[in-house]
Amino acid sequence: MCPHGRCRQPMCRNNLPAVTERSDVKGRSVMERLSRFVSFYEDELSGGLLLAVSGGSDSLALLHSFAGLPDAIKPAFRVATVDHGLRPEARAEAAMVGDVCKRLGLHHDILTLAWDDAASVSQAQARRARYAALAAHARAHGLTAIATGHTYDDQLETVFIREGAGSGLYGLAGMADVAAIPVWPEGYDLSLVRPLLTLWRNDLRDFLKGVGAEWVEDPSNTNTAFERVRVRNLLRDNPDEVKRLEGVLGHAISQRISDADQMTDWAARHVNFLIGGAAEFDVPAFLKLEPALRLRFLMALLTAVGGKEALPRQEKAEALIDLPGCEAGRTLHGCRLQVRDGVCLVAPEPVPLADVLKLEPQSSDVWKGRTLLTRTDNCAGRSLIASWETREVPRSLDRGSLPRYDIRHSLPVILNDAGEVTEVPHLEDGASVCPRDLSQARFYKLLQFKAQFFATESRQRESFS
Repeated sequence: MCPHGRCRQPMCRNNLPAVTERSDVKGRSVMERLSRFVSFYEDELSGGLLLAVSGGSDSLALLHSFAGLPDAIKPAFRVATVDHGLRPEARAEAAMVGDVCKRLGLHHDILTLAWDDAASVSQAQARRARYAALAAHARAHGLTAIATGHTYDDQLETVFIREGAGSGLYGLAGMADVAAIPVWPEGYDLSLVRPLLTLWRNDLRDFLKGVGAEWVEDPSNTNTAFERVRVRNLLRDNPDEVKRLEGVLGHAISQRISDADQMTDWAARHVNFLIGGAAEFDVPAFLKLEPALRLRFLMALLTAVGGKEALPRQEKAEALIDLPGCEAGRTLHGCRLQVRDGVCLVAPEPVPLADVLKLEPQSSDVWKGRTLLTRTDNCAGRSLIASWETREVPRSLDRGSLPRYDIRHSLPVILNDAGEVTEVPHLEDGASVCPRDLSQARFYKLLQFKAQFFATESRQRESFS
């Protein structure tokens, strides 16, 4: 959904036709496909879902289909609509979704974004703020995944656009069924799921007709100023191109799933995660991998250890796949790589001594994108968190048992008002701040490509023409 005023108009389809045999057949197909998705990814959905519903046909189909699941397989979920605060009509659209949820007996919340200068907000900024708000809301309600209404149309359009931009095989694999939330660190411990990715938009609209549902029509879907609209029009009138894209997509998905499975298994045997989110891996084993696999491995590892939101630029990562110059040390994407005795250490780069996080009692925050810090005490005042770096070792610690400096320098420490280290939470039991490193879990989530359901269903796709 485009958040700007030019892209939305009030609800349409006020005079819905009676349920037809065609819409009933489509409805059964939608529900059967969703039921298989929920069963296939039972573990990933077991922590509960936040359905992101805008009021358009795709997300409303997501809402109605989840509401119609049998209780025996229905995961816990609630619904949220994001009002980007950029269009006056957005509130009414969100309220419409709320009315639907009330009729269905579902929990619904409106998340309103605020901007200092709404006129200058880009679509990328609005998208990031939307996912950050959804992530915070999901976490506040104890949910572990956010579901969106991406469709098969969206998948093919994405592949076409990426192909035109010169994307490689990994990009041509399109969107996964289950992926990392595209914001960090707000998205820690959360997944993004796309339950409708194997379904055409027209089938979802037929399904909505069958349940008597209304949706909001988006004028931007017919505005040819947008590349995606031009691509959508081209594919709608070109079944041969659709068939060709499906072949490209099928090949790319199969290869990427295979590569991801291979690398996940390889990493489990050859990568060791260390205190504070650093990692080390076996260099001889790494250099035996195909260059493309080394590249994907490095991109995921550097992003996780560096605590970054986005992957490094591919050309910069490619320059390191043979680890040139790493005996002396190389830096990239917030990390320092050092090869010694056949092992490559990937550790966070130094943090300026002046960088300080103030942590309130009974609160949590993510330090440098790597470590979740939770303060469990009720003492008054804020805890001052900084990176250890060159600060003194507190007297409470045994100097002889400390990790080596290139690992421990980036550990978060607690300072007193004089700027002296009083606690190193990673190394002390009973510290007032409890640390949990996020790098390992994030690395594996970035490395994986969970599209097995899409691949299976695509091979068995039924024709509804």
